[in-house]
Amino acid sequence: METNREKLFRIAKECLNRDMAPTEDEFGCAEALNTVFAKAFGSPIGGGLSTYRMYDILRNDSRFEKVSQPLSGDIIMSATGHGSGKLRNGHVGLVGDNGNIMSNSSYSGKWEYNYTLDVWKRRYKDYGGFPMDFFRVKTKFEPLPFTPQPSVPPIQPNTRNDDTANLVKLNLLQQLLETYQKLIALLKANRTFGVARSWKWSEVRNNFLKGKVCEACTRPAQTAHHEIPFHINPSKELEESNLVALCDDCHFFLAHLKNFKWWNKDIRKDATLYRSRVEHRG
Repeated sequence: METNREKLFRIAKECLNRDMAPTEDEFGCAEALNTVFAKAFGSPIGGGLSTYRMYDILRNDSRFEKVSQPLSGDIIMSATGHGSGKLRNGHVGLVGDNGNIMSNSSYSGKWEYNYTLDVWKRRYKDYGGFPMDFFRVKTKFEPLPFTPQPSVPPIQPNTRNDDTANLVKLNLLQQLLETYQKLIALLKANRTFGVARSWKWSEVRNNFLKGKVCEACTRPAQTAHHEIPFHINPSKELEESNLVALCDDCHFFLAHLKNFKWWNKDIRKDATLYRSRVEHRG
């Protein structure tokens, strides 16, 4: 009989050289493992894109047990937030055969063999000061509990007029949109830090970008960047005065300095300076 550890290892090998983290490449290790795990067992480990939250689940969830001697199919975890500060981010992967480790590659964006146990130990434990823990999915575990959402009372056409019925439908639609935005925020926690976007954001963004060019390079604008990040001050999310029109490249390099966990407080000044150089070259 195939154990759950063996099953996870088998499914993980089937996923090699595939993009298992469609939302994020550079910080997609937790998302990739969640995708592989869900493919094997029908539901993810949990924690979204965060190794910090996933580590807490692995230590406390009855589906998993901590082991000292890793075997193929065991999870290897060095969680962000538990290191010495020499490395900004931790990592999570799955132990493969012959001491190799499968995980998401920040370079190719694919699920690959990209570490050995020795290399992982030197990088994350010895240098980065992270824990290097192993967790095994138990062969028998209880499925995650399902929490039913409160039902919406049906509209009784005989007891409500059309205006009231339409208002109820509109409120329900708004609640669904807000719930969707919260789920997106959790999936993209590296960019939104878990703060849900307003359900009006898509409309505001599209209207703001109409006909605009990048304030830095003058190519067509693709991103409405927040000068003051909305996870810092959500009240400024929809304020046009807080938005900067940028192309995707300038957004990543100028506004976030090649890391979405950072932001450039002088983005307007730097964009203007960059634009003047572009126009001068032209």
